[in-house]
Amino acid sequence: MSWYAIDLTLAARAREAVEYALMEAGAGGTEVSGEEGERVRVAAYFDSAPELERVREALRETLRIYGLDSADVHGMSFREVAERDWLAEWKKNWRPVEAGERFLVAPPWSEVEDVMGGRIVIRVEPGMAFGPALLGATCECLVLSGILETQTDLVTSRLRELNVNEIEITHDGEWIAIVI
Repeated sequence: MSWYAIDLTLAARAREAVEYALMEAGAGGTEVSGEEGERVRVAAYFDSAPELERVREALRETLRIYGLDSADVHGMSFREVAERDWLAEWKKNWRPVEAGERFLVAPPWSEVEDVMGGRIVIRVEPGMAFGPALLGATCECLVLSGILETQTDLVTSRLRELNVNEIEITHDGEWIAIVI
């Protein structure tokens, strides 16, 4: 199955309106790239050849509603997109993430080895446990785990400074748990 794309170059301020118009015109999705200052490129993907006049009308109407000028869309082109395995495509750009000094989080398909000088490689399926990226609390938990393993006394001391007196740290060789 082939896909079809409409590529547009537009003023950055018109991005939201243009993406909305393209979805209203039947696009299955949009992709933003080339954000260069005041200009941006948007590609809209369709599962069948789009009616270009319908797309143009949706753009005109949406720009009007948003109070934008039709000159905010600088160019529009149409192309056919060759069939690709999209599920495999996104995996190509997925990179391991360092979490503190002890851990390296990598997807199962990556060929990352423990080349980072003693790091523990944790294999996680993106989207299953930690979402599309390793952020915030997940990374902090891994960092804390590494700190607990190497600096238990310091962590316990700091918690006591914060008036946390009921502290239990368990380390069984594989897992570290802290109960407050």
